[in-house]
Amino acid sequence: MVAQQNQQPPQPQEYNDDWFVQPEKILVSWTAYSRPFKRFRKEFYINVGSVAVLFGLILFIIDGLMPAVLVAALYFIFYVFTTIEPQKIEYQITTYGVKFATHRIEWPFLGRYKLAKRFNNEVLVIETADAPWKVEMVIDSTKKAEIESVISKYLYLNDSPPTQMDKATDWISSKIKM
Repeated sequence: MVAQQNQQPPQPQEYNDDWFVQPEKILVSWTAYSRPFKRFRKEFYINVGSVAVLFGLILFIIDGLMPAVLVAALYFIFYVFTTIEPQKIEYQITTYGVKFATHRIEWPFLGRYKLAKRFNNEVLVIETADAPWKVEMVIDSTKKAEIESVISKYLYLNDSPPTQMDKATDWISSKIKM
């Protein structure tokens, strides 16, 4: 009798029923911003504000006050998020999963990971089983190698090539001066 070959790749970490019984150990810990952050120049806000006013005026003429108010609210949210510096929080990778601020997500609920760059910040992006379907953690660039070596023991690296949308977004962001 010929033994069947297992077509699926082996799991990085075997999960059994007693993985949660063992005491939790912190494998890597770092402190960073709670979200990617970059300060923009005054000219950038003037340009974006001009486009928002023009777009809001067009929507006001076409459909009335509410769409224009929506554009103004979105511009205000954008302005607040890009001018107010986010708080620094502690991130941890433990034997149970990942922890950040007051949240913890265990390994069985995490999928693949990848490293990305947002606003000149290194970001660890991990797929999750629940909404919002991914977690983005700003990482300390001095601990990047240590973080990647620890997390690769538990999760797969998502090394899929960038999609057309990713390429278009990168191209547009390279053309717009911020």
